[in-house]
Amino acid sequence: MTDSAPATLPIPKTVVILGVPFHDVTMAETLAHIDQMIAERKTRYLATANLDFAAQASVDVELQRILLEAHLVLCDGTPLIWASRWMNAPIRERVAGSDLMPELTAHCAAQGHRMYLLGATDETLAMASERMLADHPDLIIAGSYAPPIAKLLDFDNEEILRRVHAAKPDVLIVCFGCPKQEKWI
Repeated sequence: MTDSAPATLPIPKTVVILGVPFHDVTMAETLAHIDQMIAERKTRYLATANLDFAAQASVDVELQRILLEAHLVLCDGTPLIWASRWMNAPIRERVAGSDLMPELTAHCAAQGHRMYLLGATDETLAMASERMLADHPDLIIAGSYAPPIAKLLDFDNEEILRRVHAAKPDVLIVCFGCPKQEKWI
């Protein structure tokens, strides 16, 4: 981890599409915001939202609130980029979750940030960890956990949080699928 804290970044421009506030950030700016979140040592969260996600939020008040309170909502869909242009409020870049993960993994390895992987299955987590470490041997995977598949209200949150807190990660990757992961977070 670097010793110097990043400079405070300005709050990015927000473009509201289908009631969802998308932040106009590039991939590089996203990584800089993540560095700032880590340096602040306060719990923060971001979401990568696509058109389906926005449609779900339009009928799910809880998901809409979660997105309104997110520290970053990344535009994970070309149709949303087009919509922002039609609204004369163009979002500069699509920052998809599938593009962010390899960039974030490389960035965490370079910066010494500790990652924790939560969700999916034990097999999926093992394969993901193996690939991430093969690509970035300096990456610190502080831990991973695949809780038993259950409804959100049936999760053993005390056990999940015990594991996450014990690992002391800088970055927690939650993979339960939308909207389950956003609601869990």
